[in-house]
Amino acid sequence: MTRLSTPYRFVPTAPFVLTPEWAEQASHDHPFIDGLSGELAIEIRNDTPLCLGGKQIEATVEAAGKVHCNRTPDGKLAIPGSSLKGMLRNALAPVVFARMSQVEERKLSVRDISATGTYYHQNIVQKKASAGWLRFAEGQWQIKGCSHVRIHQADIIEHLKLNEHDWKKADTVKKRYELLKGVRTLQFDQEAKKTLTAATNLGKGAISGSLVVTGQPGNTFDKGRSAKKWEFVFYAPQDKWYPLSEQALTDFLFVHENSEEWAFLRNQGHQQTEIPVFFHGTVGDVKSMGLASMYRLAQKNSLHDALRNISAQHLDANNVDLTELLFGRLQPEQAEAGNDWGLRGRVNIGLFQAAGSPETKWTVETVLSSPKASFHPAYLQQPNDDSYTTLDSKAPKLQGWKRYPVKPDYVQSPPPMEDGKEISNKVKVSLETINENTSFTGKIRFHNLRPVELGALLWILDFGGKDELRHALGMGKPFGLGQIKINLTADNSRVVANDRAALSCLATADILAASQQVFVSYMDDVWQTVADTTHKNSSWEASPQVVSLLTMADPVKGMQLEDELRYLVGPKPFLEVKKNQETLQDYAIFDQPNWNEATHSPVLANANMSIAQAREHADLVAQQQQEKAALVAARADMLAGEKILSEVKETITDAEDLTKTLVGNIAKEINSIANIEPEERPTLEFAEPILQLAEGCDKERINKAVKKIRKLLTPE
Repeated sequence: MTRLSTPYRFVPTAPFVLTPEWAEQASHDHPFIDGLSGELAIEIRNDTPLCLGGKQIEATVEAAGKVHCNRTPDGKLAIPGSSLKGMLRNALAPVVFARMSQVEERKLSVRDISATGTYYHQNIVQKKASAGWLRFAEGQWQIKGCSHVRIHQADIIEHLKLNEHDWKKADTVKKRYELLKGVRTLQFDQEAKKTLTAATNLGKGAISGSLVVTGQPGNTFDKGRSAKKWEFVFYAPQDKWYPLSEQALTDFLFVHENSEEWAFLRNQGHQQTEIPVFFHGTVGDVKSMGLASMYRLAQKNSLHDALRNISAQHLDANNVDLTELLFGRLQPEQAEAGNDWGLRGRVNIGLFQAAGSPETKWTVETVLSSPKASFHPAYLQQPNDDSYTTLDSKAPKLQGWKRYPVKPDYVQSPPPMEDGKEISNKVKVSLETINENTSFTGKIRFHNLRPVELGALLWILDFGGKDELRHALGMGKPFGLGQIKINLTADNSRVVANDRAALSCLATADILAASQQVFVSYMDDVWQTVADTTHKNSSWEASPQVVSLLTMADPVKGMQLEDELRYLVGPKPFLEVKKNQETLQDYAIFDQPNWNEATHSPVLANANMSIAQAREHADLVAQQQQEKAALVAARADMLAGEKILSEVKETITDAEDLTKTLVGNIAKEINSIANIEPEERPTLEFAEPILQLAEGCDKERINKAVKKIRKLLTPE
């Protein structure tokens, strides 16, 4: 399969939800014994132009829309706290194995007559639809069948003496019925043509029927072979009404509930109580239904089905995750049911105002595409073979958490349409952007956070201290706009412990550093719990979730892959993508773990490391780093053989498990001493302690090498 170009990518979704054990105790009113409150002094600088949407001017036929930068009432440029909160929450969620709670439960629809072998082609294109009338009566939706023939649009115009220009302008169901003044009754005869039966002898025929019109996608009827040319006449309605099956109704509403067409017909805009429909199945057992003969078909699996195929834990609202503990959650549907499902966040992000009076500039007029989850080559996981997964496939899975990788900024002017015409102003927009290197300052306040929670917040601010990485904020992210760096000033920040005496001797910077270490240690423990043995020697930062997030935040990577981070333009490339079975490749390179049985239920984990323990750990790490630096310096003056044995000692000391490969490498290094010049070999006095350490591994291959080198170094 070939690579698909889009400006977005996905962080893989974990097959479980991490639920902190202390979730039920999280509160503003009941302090944690190790709780911390305070504020973080933050500066934000943008590397690329930044647009935080404020006042908006809607696009019209005459002029493109405009989006002004957000400003305070006195005209100062500012970043709303809600924008930063959403950005940080969305970045943190995948790496703390949070619940994908924002996925809507809905089915998507498809109308793809070009591809053969698909579910749509087999069930809609190859099987002609039946016609019928739909009504709501006796407290239920009912349907009855009828016969139907086709009628050419030119014949409609001629027979009803319509203005051809008016007809061509009426490209929707609503406009056409308004032009016709409702459903018109026609007298006609039938004539069998090569591929259809047509209505002829209009106004004089022996059969009476109702003129049914649908919309006009694309060109008018007289523009090319592919243009839609025919409408319908429904006639000979059956007498009996049948209740519409619940599944057919549900799928129909998934597709049409919010459409202008359905609203018009349901409200009897066509001046008739019965609604013309097309369906497959029998009138007593409707399988699917639509408002056109080639109607959009609800796909077999919903978005929740595709998420459930990753893990049903993501659909269980009882699984409270770490992002909800920090930033809060509100589920109106649960509140309406009388359940107290709200959770107030304990992190409050204030307004960040720009320093001075930075300049702004307007982008060229462009189109902000709105990618749809129905585009399965991008939004669904695809197999590494010749098959192709859609929502009609067995057990489809969502790709994951959607993100826009940072990349060089370049706002594209929209190209002309396929017919050479310019794109309508109604879909264009120009963004007011704040110039690069503008400084914004503000505060992030927190209340009653446990150290692990504060550590999570600190980690996501700068991705664990990785200065080269960037967040993406505001509008225009697909074009590289809004790349920002967040800087924390510990000296201007403040942390107060619920237990005032516990941390009184520590500086704010030490508390912040220790809290971040508590968080990393907590996530490492979780990773050890859920990962298979292959990954148990790697840290949480080696997980697909963290590796993907960090790679998408890397401007260098975005520069290298800039050509693969652009939108497809026009309908043809999208059809080519499906035809060529192009897929969205992983943005980052990582080892995919085999998740173990611990993930079969929500993973409950407590943070056992205290601030004091984190400080001890930090001191130990610092000591180890100093010792390592001293060892590197000492090796610079060592003989070649001494350097080899020094590295062997380090390898054995650091190894958690002596694998077959590692044993072979150690033996090989020891044996290599025999191949160096005698004057570069170590003395036996230097070598003996390390050779004894190697013998302690109790591995035959290593022992043979030790025996050989000991003999070599022993004076005769």
